[in-house]
Amino acid sequence: MLRKLSKVSLILLAIMPLAKAGHAQIRVACVGDSITAGQGGSNGGFVAMLQQMLGSGYTVGNYGVAAKTMISNPALGTLSYVTTTGYTDSTNANPNIVVIQLGTNDANDNCWTPFGNEFAADAQALINHYAALPAHPKIYICLPPSIYGSGNLRAIHLENGVIPALRTLSGATLIDNYTPTRNAPEDFVDGVHPNDVGHAIIANDVYRAMTNAAPILPSYVAVGVDNQTRILKCADLNGSISLQTIATDGTTVVSTQTYGPFPGWQATALCVGPDNCPHILWTNVDRTSILWKLSATGTNPVMSPTLAAVTSFLPRDISVGADNLPHVLWDDTNNSVFLQRFSATDTNPVTSATSAAPAGYADKAIAVGADNLPHILWGSYDGRLTLWRTNSDGSAPVSSPAYGPFTGYVASDMGIGPNNMPQVVWNNGNSFITLWSFTSDGSSYNYYNTYSPTAPWRRVSIDVGGDNQVMGLFNNTDGSVKLVKFGAPTQAIANGTYRIVGRQSGRALEVKAASTANGSGIDIQDYSGSGNQKWTVQAVGGNYKIIGFQSGRALDVVGQLIANGSALDIWDYNGGNNQLWSILPTSGGFYSVTGVQSGRALDVNGQATANGSSVDIWDYDGGSNQQWSFTAP
Repeated sequence: MLRKLSKVSLILLAIMPLAKAGHAQIRVACVGDSITAGQGGSNGGFVAMLQQMLGSGYTVGNYGVAAKTMISNPALGTLSYVTTTGYTDSTNANPNIVVIQLGTNDANDNCWTPFGNEFAADAQALINHYAALPAHPKIYICLPPSIYGSGNLRAIHLENGVIPALRTLSGATLIDNYTPTRNAPEDFVDGVHPNDVGHAIIANDVYRAMTNAAPILPSYVAVGVDNQTRILKCADLNGSISLQTIATDGTTVVSTQTYGPFPGWQATALCVGPDNCPHILWTNVDRTSILWKLSATGTNPVMSPTLAAVTSFLPRDISVGADNLPHVLWDDTNNSVFLQRFSATDTNPVTSATSAAPAGYADKAIAVGADNLPHILWGSYDGRLTLWRTNSDGSAPVSSPAYGPFTGYVASDMGIGPNNMPQVVWNNGNSFITLWSFTSDGSSYNYYNTYSPTAPWRRVSIDVGGDNQVMGLFNNTDGSVKLVKFGAPTQAIANGTYRIVGRQSGRALEVKAASTANGSGIDIQDYSGSGNQKWTVQAVGGNYKIIGFQSGRALDVVGQLIANGSALDIWDYNGGNNQLWSILPTSGGFYSVTGVQSGRALDVNGQATANGSSVDIWDYDGGSNQQWSFTAP
């Protein structure tokens, strides 16, 4: 497998027309289901983005029809795409180029279980149908994007059935929309349909395939105890990589090694052990895998024996503890996981028992601390997080408390330094990121400062060096990367006294009628500087208590209720979770304030803005009536 190459240059996306104005437009037919139709995105989804990228020399038609399948068995009736007006209209358009994005609905259990053995033949028939058109179009067929959700048989059928079948077809160029969206639930609105970022990834993938440009693939980061950073860049789909070693200043390139191509293989994870030697996890299209261990400068890779495919599982991530023993996390599309612990030479794996995922979560990453205990990060696309800590062999996982939901946030990666404190990065859409520093068992956390990248970016990965500082690698939308070193952890809100003002109303949170008694209610009012409109905020673990300055009593959910619309009052502080609040940045200097017990946000009832409007808790939806500023009183 090993072959050394000259340095591979990434071909960046140039958004410019491919045909001159005045020439006949090239007709592109985008054929597919609701993802092609644009569901989950705005302004037409990836098809509209593709039209913008290709320019006026092209006319891109959207022939997507929601809830349709590639399988054409008559028993499916109108579920089959070939029964739709989209099929008829795309045929009549006589396109020069056809882009087929089907398979997500075929992976539904009620479709795949009875008819999955017909999928490949029906997909080939669809290719052949378009190939026979008078224009003799160039045809592209896409691997569907990933699917997320607990207990999701659709996700298993997609990974183990639909995608392998699509790889066997002839007469069409394959576009991989699956790999760039795997391990990225933050790019989906409901676990199935991409948001605007997810649609942009698909548009980029299709555009680059049509222009013969190299795809934009993920890059990975790992930091050694020497505090030098290693960046692994995947240059193409043929297994070509570069491995850079970056000095402790975060900018100076110490060395660059390039390897490949290795057709059929992709580098899918990177870590560095306490001996400062990088380990690379490779995965093959036939579901086999292999580990590399390299020297500290990324040379002289030593390969493990090829690891056989494991039923429905794929290797997800790799990490090495203080004992130099690599641990590989395997998953079967987020429904269950197991760990393999290798010897220091990446051989003789010992496999743990398989554990079911916590309901509603997708496994995101593994990190092994200096205590040699693996931690698994679980996140969900609706903003929840929990951590598992296992024995060194991957057995007996113990879960941390569940955190969230924090709408707009998705936990995406994790690292652990010598202090054994997991560091977790949250993406807020693709606007900014926030880092949490946990205790070793995940029972409490503090914040890091947020960071807003200057360039448009897809996602960020992190690792922690020997100084316990976090390095973040931002994968930008043009294929470039930016390395950022984050400072020491700080609270989101410093301990102190504040006026808390609603973003929508511009009015201050206050205790009604300046009362100081237990049970006094809460509303909003023009700020006057009185004591009932001032609040003392103090960190409690990673959460906060909010104490009325005048009363000395805590902001409290009445009766420890958790339902939408539950009222707020003040009460003697007793440490109850109905008196603890999570405070997270939103945008523009404002914050969401979420009850620890209820998981619901501090909310002005009915989006009212008038003086005296009541305040309650409600599911966070990003509304301005649920965002608050904390400023000097």
